Amino acid sequence: MLNKMNTPFISSFVFASNIYHLSYKHNTLYKNSFTYLLASSLLYHSARHKKLYYYIDQIGVYNIIFQGGYVFYKYLCRDNKNIYSPPSIINLSSFLSVSWLYGYGYYTKQYTFDTKGYDNIYHSLLHILTSIGHHAITYTIG
Repeated sequence: MLNKMNTPFISSFVFASNIYHLSYKHNTLYKNSFTYLLASSLLYHSARHKKLYYYIDQIGVYNIIFQGGYVFYKYLCRDNKNIYSPPSIINLSSFLSVSWLYGYGYYTKQYTFDTKGYDNIYHSLLHILTSIGHHAITYTIG
């Protein structure tokens, strides 16, 4: 039953928790980037004409990767030992998991590119793992 539902549309709402978390930090650009990602993800996962909305969503995805990467880089530059901190471990684990599910899945037609009907479940997992990783990054904002 889960594989028949539009779980990516539902799981997109997890990005609202990142917007909420960022509303207590002083990084408006990062928060606005998550607002854009939430809107573009909901649009993409609910639209019939996916081609155009796919590219609109990809802008949000790459923007979040850049924004989060920049914040995380600044955190690592503050102290060399930050790489061993819990937020770093959570973020790197999340990033590697998402990269594996998406990248390896693309080349092997598995996970988010599965043709047996479980692609939506794995895509929802990507949303959740991404949100967790970015919560860890948000935690590091001073």
